[in-house]
Amino acid sequence: MFVKERNRETFLRLLVVSLLLDMLISFGAARFRLNTARAEEQALSTACAALREENDGLRQQLAASREAEGLEDMARDRLGLVMPGEKVFYFR
Repeated sequence: MFVKERNRETFLRLLVVSLLLDMLISFGAARFRLNTARAEEQALSTACAALREENDGLRQQLAASREAEGLEDMARDRLGLVMPGEKVFYFR
């Protein structure tokens, strides 16, 4: 009878230790996923801020291009257009 009781206590201790170990591993995995998600959130926030700045710059360019000079400068720089009567020289 004493042996059965001792085996039962040993079994219960092993069960408790294994459950605690399982909980510890689960907690560690959850903590790792949380840290990864936080790092990803930070990277996305930084990228979002950069895109907002770029968007603001593009809005300013668009507002400036709506003016006559802005349109003319854009046509010259991006499209290579010239005003009537102007001469174009190409250098190699």
